Amino acid sequence: MSIWQAVTATAPARWIAAHPLLTLGLLSLPLYGLVLVHGDFRPRRMEPFFPIFFGLFGLYALACVIVMARRTSSLPLIFLFAVIFNLILIPSRPTLSDDMYRYVWDGRVQAAGVNPYRYPSDAEELTDLRDNEIWRLMNRLDAVTIYPPGAQIVFAATWRIFPDSVAGMKLVMIAATLLAGWLLVHLLKALGQPPERALIFLWPPLLMFEVAHAAHVDALYLPLIVGAFLLRARAPQDRVDWRYEAGIGALLGAAVLIKLYPAILAPCLWSLRDAAGRRRWRLALPVATALTVLAGYALYIQPGVDALGFLPTYGREFFNVSPLMRWLTDWAIANDIRWWLPGNLGMPLLMVLVSG
Repeated sequence: MSIWQAVTATAPARWIAAHPLLTLGLLSLPLYGLVLVHGDFRPRRMEPFFPIFFGLFGLYALACVIVMARRTSSLPLIFLFAVIFNLILIPSRPTLSDDMYRYVWDGRVQAAGVNPYRYPSDAEELTDLRDNEIWRLMNRLDAVTIYPPGAQIVFAATWRIFPDSVAGMKLVMIAATLLAGWLLVHLLKALGQPPERALIFLWPPLLMFEVAHAAHVDALYLPLIVGAFLLRARAPQDRVDWRYEAGIGALLGAAVLIKLYPAILAPCLWSLRDAAGRRRWRLALPVATALTVLAGYALYIQPGVDALGFLPTYGREFFNVSPLMRWLTDWAIANDIRWWLPGNLGMPLLMVLVSG
């Protein structure tokens, strides 16, 4: 018997082979725990983050291979570890991003009866709301908020439940991702796919750090998008049912109210072929989307208030962009085109072409 055969024949090796996802989940726990031990990652302390992240990503990749290669009955285990991974990171200070402090601030401003789009956070009118725990840790103190009305509604509601709580904001974002995972299970079943493949969404370390560590607002629209695709999967393909179309449109509109770029998914959700292969454009979907977005903005439109907030200025900034966006920007500059137009207009057009 070779050494390898001897090792794989041992009881621990047989147990690992019989419980691969449990093993990978348990191995991930101490790596997430190292985040709490290390503390702040910024500034000038990013180096330890990379071995932690890539170690977790390696374990996650193995888990993906397992759920893609075979059916398992591990759905409760998948959700259990997703919850544990998130809970471990809740006490971590969000040093990889400071956006969360703006969320809490916007909730505080609304609780004081002030429209979050009216004043920049350093305005004299908001002096009484400032502190060292939230306000001083925000970025862009001289700017009004950038986040759309749907996000503002969540910020305000969360502040009412968890006043000035970073951990409370994290809990809301985590709940949104878990809800998205639950909906994804049903979407996979509707598409005839193994529901355990929801692990691919629920276990990535990027999701954990973006949501449970940084509490990025993107988590809020995930269940809305998955819900929209679930309705599309269940909608009749041989006829137009306006109830499904309106429901999909309302969910898409709500996602756009959280952050604007889910709008690029409209062609994917809207233009479908029926059972005969004909293209069917369902008017109820875009109408419901538009009405939902308009209703959200109507809540914050007041005299002297620009409900777009900081967004127009942000759309013209040039930093922290992807290679594709940088290439588009360089191309625009070389051809005497306003450098911010290709990215803002070209990416939605690309999505339309891909979905067509």
